[in-house]
Amino acid sequence: MKVNFFGDICLEGIDWQRFEFDTALRTLMDGAVNVGNLECPITLHEVPKPLQVCNLRAPAESLALLQGFAAVSLANNHVQDYGETGCRDTLAALGQTGIGHFGLGPDQRSALTPLVLERDGVRLALLGATRYANARDGLLGTASERPSQLRRVIRRLKADGCFVVTYFHWGYEYVHVPSPRERGIAHACIDAGADLVIGAHPHVWQACETYRGRQIYYSLGNFIFHSRVFDGLSPVPNDPRLQEGLVISVQIRPNHQYDAAVHVVRLTDTSARLLDATGSAPIQTQMAALAALLAGPRLPYLRAYFRQTPAIARQNVRIRKEHQTAVAGSSADLLKVYRSFNGQDVMNRLAAAVIGRLEQ
Repeated sequence: MKVNFFGDICLEGIDWQRFEFDTALRTLMDGAVNVGNLECPITLHEVPKPLQVCNLRAPAESLALLQGFAAVSLANNHVQDYGETGCRDTLAALGQTGIGHFGLGPDQRSALTPLVLERDGVRLALLGATRYANARDGLLGTASERPSQLRRVIRRLKADGCFVVTYFHWGYEYVHVPSPRERGIAHACIDAGADLVIGAHPHVWQACETYRGRQIYYSLGNFIFHSRVFDGLSPVPNDPRLQEGLVISVQIRPNHQYDAAVHVVRLTDTSARLLDATGSAPIQTQMAALAALLAGPRLPYLRAYFRQTPAIARQNVRIRKEHQTAVAGSSADLLKVYRSFNGQDVMNRLAAAVIGRLEQ
């Protein structure tokens, strides 16, 4: 089974009748199971969720641009921009176009129910989750990224013979280094049996990591996003990183071994173009350097992460303030900040153990 994973897709403001995928990208997608993160509700409902930085939506006709997609994750922070009505409209529109979905449901159990696709002797289970989760018993919403819940689902899927992919919506925007919290969750999923971890939300690509022989791609960046959506949001005007995204192409064998290739796409408001080896080389080189950072000692990684956070968007003021203490301070200060981003006791103990070993 060949599966392509794409990043954030927002059809708000997109001229879907003119938007084009180039020939190379179309060739990559042909015959594959294509999966992305649908970052906006598909609705004409006019009452937005209050107190949002921005509210996104698109008409059902825009889904024509996603012909060839097998499924989308709805576990993200914008699917509920137009409330429960917008969510139900989205589910209905996807159902009419035959695009599968996961990560959103009428209650917590449904939101955590994976989408299972079968092809070429492989049962692929797609599980969506987000830190913006709010599904509860009897309450429509998105699935939680809490490891305690995900472990049970992953173990059950592995017992059923599935190749399990967890697709997360997480992290801090415009940051290339994943946080300690996201790394802990990704590792917990693989420890439970997940075969592949995919991430989105930062709107820029992030580092990748190999853990216990399995791949983690912390953020794929954008795939389809109109530039005006980012007006005033990115800390850098006309940030070119927002026009770069990754496509992870995975060839899965029936024994659940797989090969993964990283492709780079260049985006405009009217097109997505797959870069060749020469065009993608700078990003591939940067990704290799960040992968080496994640594979190395923990303290340099933590410092790199906290140094990068001042450049992120306005909504992350808290981390910008706390990094000042962490970067210049002692390991005890780093541990304090680390703990502030990981409320779970198990993560606190892990942080203490790691930093303690580094100081020995």
